[in-house]
Amino acid sequence: MVLFGFVLKKTYNPTLSGGVKCKGCDGDGKCRPGNSACHTCLGFGYFNSNTDELTNSGTRCKVCDGNGKYKPGIESCPNCRGFGFFNSNTEKATNSGGIRCKVCEGHGKVKPGTEACHSCHGFGLFNSNTEKPSVTGGIRCKVCDGDGKCHPGTEACHSCHGFGLFNSNTEKPSVTGGIRCKVCDGYGKCKPELRLVIPVMDLDCLIRIMINLH
Repeated sequence: MVLFGFVLKKTYNPTLSGGVKCKGCDGDGKCRPGNSACHTCLGFGYFNSNTDELTNSGTRCKVCDGNGKYKPGIESCPNCRGFGFFNSNTEKATNSGGIRCKVCEGHGKVKPGTEACHSCHGFGLFNSNTEKPSVTGGIRCKVCDGDGKCHPGTEACHSCHGFGLFNSNTEKPSVTGGIRCKVCDGYGKCKPELRLVIPVMDLDCLIRIMINLH
C-alpha cells in the first residue's frame, strides 16, 4: 500500500487506479508522523475468516478495531500475536474462534510490557504425551499456575526450568512425573530465599580466597 493509497478488492495488491482505500494513510499514500499502520494487520484492518489472511473485509482486527492504524499504548498480544484465539486442532493462532488466548483473554491486545509465561510460553498447559506447551489441555504449568501470564517476581526454577520434576530414565526436566526437583521441591518456581543465598556464599568464598593470597 506504500505510496499507492488504494488496494484492489480481489487481489489486495497496492494499486493507483482505485479500489479500496488504504486505512493506514486514508488513501493519500503518505506516511505521517504518529500515524502508522497497525502492527498486527499491517493496515488492512481485517482478516479472512477462513484463512486468517490479511484482507479489507471479514473478521475485524482486534488490536486496531478494524481502522488499520497503530494505537499508542496498545500492543499485540505476545502470545497469540493479536489474533485472540487458538485453533483447537492445529493449536495455531486464529481470528475465527476456538480456544481463547490466556494472556490477552481473547482481546488480542495488551498493555505495553505484558509478557507470556516463560515456562509454558503463554499456553498455560503442557501436553502429557509430548511434554510441550499446549492450549488443548493436559498438565497445568506450575510457574504461572495455568493462566499463561508472566507474574512479576515469579520465576521458573533454574534447575528444572519450571517443570518441577525430572524423568527417572533420561534425567531431563519433565512434567509427567518422576523424581522431584530438589531445588524447588517440585513446585517449579524459583524461591527468593535461594536466590539471596547464592551471592552471600560467593562473597564469603571471595573473601577467603583473598585472605589466603595474602
